[in-house]
Amino acid sequence: MDLLVIRKRASRQVLPSEPVWDQRTIMLVGDRPEVQRICREWEDVGWQVMTIDQGRPTDAGHTTHVVRVAVPPLGWQPTRQLLGEHQLEP
Repeated sequence: MDLLVIRKRASRQVLPSEPVWDQRTIMLVGDRPEVQRICREWEDVGWQVMTIDQGRPTDAGHTTHVVRVAVPPLGWQPTRQLLGEHQLEP
């Protein structure tokens, strides 16, 4: 009598797992236009600004904002940067 043994193959991951983005909550002291300027600078280097909320004033009465950002993993490059590096010259 022949026995048929069914074995499950170990799953192999074809594609590497996506790198994980780090989420940070940062408190900035300053008025809204200054906070928005800082957020634009962060976006220029690839950070993703998710929310900007008004925070509690400091003990000295200065305006604060709480900003949530997603920070890409090391080595990550924004698409516009990759495309800029590989543009063909006419």
